[in-house]
Amino acid sequence: IQSPVKMIVMLWLLWCVYTPVMGQTTTSIDITLQEMLIAYADGPIQVDALVRALSPYLSGGTVDTQDITKAPLNTNTWSTKKSILVWSNGLMTDRNAVGDSFNSFVQQGGCVVEAVGFFEASDIGAGGAWRNQNVGPFVPGTAVTVQGRISLGTVHTPNHRIFVNVTTVSGTTINRIEPANVIPQATVLADWTDGVPMVVERPLPSKGRVIGLNLYPLDLPQYTGDALQLVANAMKWCIESSDAPTRLVFVIQPPLSVQATSLFNVSVQMQSDTGVPKAFDGQVISLSFERDPSGIATLSGTTTRVTAARGTEYSFQVSVDKVGVGYQLKASITGGPSPASSRAFDVTAGNATQLVVTTSPAGTVRTGQPFVVAVEVRDAAGNPTTIPPLTNLQLTILDDPSFGLAVLSGITQLTSDGVLSEYVFSELTLDKVGADYTLRATISDNSLAPAITAPFSVIPGTASRLVFITQPPSLVIAGEAFSTEVQLQDQDGNPVGVRGDLNLALSTNPTQATLSGQSCCQIATSTAMARYIWQTLKVERSGQDFTLSATLSPQGLGAISAPFSVVGGRTTKVVVIQQPPLVVSATSPFILIVGLRDAFGNPTTSPSSPLRLTLAAGPSLATLRGVTSHTMTATETDVVFDGLSIAMAGIGFIIDIELRGCCSARTIPFNVAAGPPAAIVFTVEPPVTITANARFVVEVQIVDEFNNPAIPAPAPVALDLDPCLGDCQMRGTTSLPVDTSSSLYRYVDLTINRVGEYVINATSGELSATSRLFGVIPGPPSRLVITEQPPRVVTAAQRFAIRLEIQDDAGNPSPPGPGKQLSVKMKTDPTGNGTLSGSLRGETEPQEATYYFHHLFLDKVGKGYTLEALIFPESWTATSNPFSVQAGPPAKLVFTRSPLTAHIARQNISVEVQSQDLGTNPVPLPDRVITLGIFVTPVENETLHGEVTLPTGGGTASVFSFDKWFLTKAGVGYIISATETGKGGIQPAYSTPFDIVYGAPTQFVFVVEPFPVYVGTAFRVVVGVTDTLGNLVAGDVGVAMMELAASPQGANLTGVLSKQITATDVGYEFNTLMITVQGAGYQLLATYQTPTRRWEAHSQVFEAGPPLAIQPDWLKPPYPAFGQTADSSTALMVLIGVGLFMILVLCVTGWAWRYHKRQLPPKMGIAEPEPLKTPPPPPPAQPPIPQQPPPAPSPQTQASAPQQHNALLEALQAPVERQEVHIPQITHPAFATTPQPQFNSYGSSQHQPQYYSGSAASAQSPLVPPHIGSNGQPCHTTIR
Repeated sequence: IQSPVKMIVMLWLLWCVYTPVMGQTTTSIDITLQEMLIAYADGPIQVDALVRALSPYLSGGTVDTQDITKAPLNTNTWSTKKSILVWSNGLMTDRNAVGDSFNSFVQQGGCVVEAVGFFEASDIGAGGAWRNQNVGPFVPGTAVTVQGRISLGTVHTPNHRIFVNVTTVSGTTINRIEPANVIPQATVLADWTDGVPMVVERPLPSKGRVIGLNLYPLDLPQYTGDALQLVANAMKWCIESSDAPTRLVFVIQPPLSVQATSLFNVSVQMQSDTGVPKAFDGQVISLSFERDPSGIATLSGTTTRVTAARGTEYSFQVSVDKVGVGYQLKASITGGPSPASSRAFDVTAGNATQLVVTTSPAGTVRTGQPFVVAVEVRDAAGNPTTIPPLTNLQLTILDDPSFGLAVLSGITQLTSDGVLSEYVFSELTLDKVGADYTLRATISDNSLAPAITAPFSVIPGTASRLVFITQPPSLVIAGEAFSTEVQLQDQDGNPVGVRGDLNLALSTNPTQATLSGQSCCQIATSTAMARYIWQTLKVERSGQDFTLSATLSPQGLGAISAPFSVVGGRTTKVVVIQQPPLVVSATSPFILIVGLRDAFGNPTTSPSSPLRLTLAAGPSLATLRGVTSHTMTATETDVVFDGLSIAMAGIGFIIDIELRGCCSARTIPFNVAAGPPAAIVFTVEPPVTITANARFVVEVQIVDEFNNPAIPAPAPVALDLDPCLGDCQMRGTTSLPVDTSSSLYRYVDLTINRVGEYVINATSGELSATSRLFGVIPGPPSRLVITEQPPRVVTAAQRFAIRLEIQDDAGNPSPPGPGKQLSVKMKTDPTGNGTLSGSLRGETEPQEATYYFHHLFLDKVGKGYTLEALIFPESWTATSNPFSVQAGPPAKLVFTRSPLTAHIARQNISVEVQSQDLGTNPVPLPDRVITLGIFVTPVENETLHGEVTLPTGGGTASVFSFDKWFLTKAGVGYIISATETGKGGIQPAYSTPFDIVYGAPTQFVFVVEPFPVYVGTAFRVVVGVTDTLGNLVAGDVGVAMMELAASPQGANLTGVLSKQITATDVGYEFNTLMITVQGAGYQLLATYQTPTRRWEAHSQVFEAGPPLAIQPDWLKPPYPAFGQTADSSTALMVLIGVGLFMILVLCVTGWAWRYHKRQLPPKMGIAEPEPLKTPPPPPPAQPPIPQQPPPAPSPQTQASAPQQHNALLEALQAPVERQEVHIPQITHPAFATTPQPQFNSYGSSQHQPQYYSGSAASAQSPLVPPHIGSNGQPCHTTIR
């Protein structure tokens, strides 16, 4: 035994040997242990233990061993062995001889499992041929020790026999070789978890084998898992691999003939050289082609099989896809037995499944030029085959760039003969030019996949005709350009270019006209163009049924156009066809005939053009009467003006004939004798200023050409107001019939309704006159009108406007004068509570009749609102059109249900918040968060408790309820707020003020329990009354008393046992109580007697410990009163006392600690303290300290009962500064207010046994002594 580690190793191996191995799974391979050997260069005792440990994994037998530190292997040693496990941890007898002997063993077909040390690069590793020829799989390296947990990592070949029943291998101290490089001929079977190779295998050409284990076998005691199984499997695999088969044999050959893609079966057997079937576990047998006559065939199906432990014969189901004669298969195992070749077999075609195009049309064919398409019938693998006789095959167009116009001609249908596999469609032609044609071949029953040709193009054939593709217009204007277009085409009508001369001429020419224009009339054609156009052809003579002829030479092709007509061109002149008589009577009509002509003299038309006659010469007041204008129609070339006359006598009259926008002509001079009336004159003009709708008089007279009255008037005399737009009207008698006895026409009841400047036109037949300019002014104001109505839909709380106008009776704006009062109010309110706000009043100004109310607002959503406008003092009103008010965007939050005026502390409060627009209309508030908070608090440090945040969601909700929140401190005038947190832009809401009060007293309880209690030492308790929610409240006037409810025999309770209670006291403290007898089972009874009721409360059961120390009277209480502060001199006196009694403290430390540990009170809702490793010393004895009573608070600092109560709660809620202390969840509100003590460096309080609450900077009234926490430090505990 060289070290404690090896001692442990040996003991563990002995335990493995002599302890039954339960539940081990052994290999199913039959193992002969005489064929195994363990060779080592190490301590024999440890090796013997390892051999015994491996025995259960090697069929329960014992393996032979050899110590190679004494002698190398020899032939007699390994001649009967097949598997040798070897490692080294010391110098061998002859490392080179050992290496040579192991090399000879594997060259004779043996198998070696080498472990750490044997392939180490130092002198303890093997030498000789083993090292020089790199027989082992590992490159020699350096042995290292790896500390820390390391395990079997990735297993690269999990089906290998070495890993049978091996799941985990793990150790904390691993000896291995690093770097564990592997030679190229070896295969890594598994790694350690850090990636270093762990198991490596190298098959040798001599059929020998070396397995490398990068571990030290004697480390196995440090391993957990299946390390022994792994080593045993490696040794057994050596025997299995040495008995492997040597060849593969086809025991079931392929059929002599199989159909392409059809499955057939073959079987391969693994045999020894003598033909005995052998198993070879974990190898892959692959099936492939030995000979492939097609050169492109694919072997499909089951082409690989993994060998099993006891399997010798393996079946394959495969298929071949290509037809051929003399196929052969080969079965092989990589690095295993020699391959096998099957007998030759043939593959025939399968059933027909598809058509395939073997000959497609050339890339380009001409229209009318024959081409062929060949298709072949093939099976699924693409082998040529046949189809049944009398099966019809069709060829059709698939892709047609001519949009379905092309026709495929030729032999497009064939019938099969049952023998051929290829069919040819011949003499095919296409008649339409286009790119990317494709054809499709199918059979009649569509049982085979169709065949589609490659895309090809069709180009035009030889030019064979000339065609007018753009005919001349059916109607041509003389002298104006027109166009026509011809095209050269092949026999199928496809455009084609050719070289030649193209001529155009008039073929039919009824008026002997001349054809002229650009390129007229010969064009040289080219092969690049098929279309030719003449764009500026002209014919100057009008006529009907003209035709054009186009000819192409020398090809001799020609074409005749459709007939067309030539009409006169644009009118350029007016001619007088029939002149007026030389003398015309003023009372006799005469005739005038005029015509329109173009520049070539052709009769022409001028549709819709007015032709007007006017006097060009004669007396200045003469008038040409009759039809003196005419609008030309589309067919008129000549116009007859009959019934013309001139009323004024005179000589030298000339009539001017004008075609508007074109030209004119004049007649010859002629004379007119005196005649009928000729003019109208205003004898009474309209007044210069007229009031709207006020009557006025106008008078006109009919006169002859010399301005003399003339009768009768040529027609009724009518008056017309100009300009009179919109609803402007001139009312009254505005037309008078012809008066045969007078030339005067008087209009006495005329009125005009609209303000403005006007003239009056008087007409009688062709006679007319215009009055002077006059003005119409508004009448007095008489009504109020809304001229700009409210919008049909108004958004709540958003501005809108209306416009008012004061008008006269005629509806004209009429200023009412300054100082009038205008107002707007709501007339119809569909909601009943809407409010109209904004600028609702105004005052009129001079000369102003129109007023705008720009700033109007409505707050409530509704339909059917109307407004009423009023002017005072006239009391004119106007009502608007009905309109609606819609809700605006969310703008604010409002408490629709505020807290009640008062709530009890800790009681849930329910409020409701609504999102509104600016007009207080509820609107949805999606995707926001509403949070309640305190806006005004009468009590410091108070916060809201419970659920105060609510997401609004994505819906249409506008009302949000908060029902699970409360306040804990009483106070007057709380105000809460509701704010939107998130996107912003929403005004917060504020509740009405409310109060938090405490409920009526319902129970009497111990607020501070008696603990710890020591005989002769004063302790304190606090009792009080609470409401139903546990709030500490004031009781009634009465007396609180304390007595023993239970105690050991002879025990008494001393101190101040009664206390007068006022109506404002909250919590009643007894701080001078003492127990006279040590013992357990004490319980206090507190009573509280009021004028109306007696209350009782029992404390926890407690025990009284022995006296802590003999204290003089000056050290004992009184304590400061409940809720008051001790004088600061107390701390100083305590420190002096600590120094004086230090020796006494050291003496009693051990006893006091043990007793205190034993006398800890039972758990009262707090965590059980953990045991202390080193008990802390007890607190030192202290000298007496003079106690000064605390000063009473001044009246200015006196607080109300709720404020005193809240101050008490805040003092009792100071956080514990020591993190080790466990403070339980406190349910009683008074318990939640217990403060913490101040601790010194020993964990005890600075005043023993007085414990003060509060922060480090101040001392508060003494409360309850500390409990010992889990870290041995005292901590304050409130016991319920």
